[in-house]
Amino acid sequence: MVDMRQKVQLFQKGDQGAFRALVEWMQDEAFRAAYLWSRDRTTAQDIVQIAFLKAWEKRSNLRNPALFKSWFYRILLNSYRDLVRNKSHSEQTFGLCADPVTSNHGHGILLFSAPSRSPEEAMVHRERQMELDTLIMALPELDRQILALRYGRGLKLSEVAAVLNLRQGTVRSRVHRALKHLRSTLTAQLSDEGR
Repeated sequence: MVDMRQKVQLFQKGDQGAFRALVEWMQDEAFRAAYLWSRDRTTAQDIVQIAFLKAWEKRSNLRNPALFKSWFYRILLNSYRDLVRNKSHSEQTFGLCADPVTSNHGHGILLFSAPSRSPEEAMVHRERQMELDTLIMALPELDRQILALRYGRGLKLSEVAAVLNLRQGTVRSRVHRALKHLRSTLTAQLSDEGR
């Protein structure tokens, strides 16, 4: 069986079958990332389609087949930014959680993952998830992008840095600072509710 690196090399040479295989390999993951950013299924589908078309057009720009995934995520993120800029979707923002109810089904990141045992606990769980989503949306856009790539997509810090064209140390410090802010805000909210 041909491994993905070989498929990427064939893709770089213009092999449409290899490209089709790469699309199949990446499309679900790409859709989830685009959905996390756009928070709209139709927009996410547009972003993914645009990104794959751009990847095909720019395939000769990929220098290292081993970095295909990072290279493609950069195209995907730029496609999202272009679409938002061109369609004037300034009201749309980049978030980690698509919908608290569906977040645990692969569309988002569910940070409150304790299983609920009753309808009341499930409701509290959804409310907490919505509160977390609101806090995440209040973070600076770059921090939201970093967190979504790191925790929503599971990329390594080095991959996040490559996608966003940042130094790895910058990514690490922004992740630390954002998580510390979320943790302290949530802790304060929970202690206020306990009073």
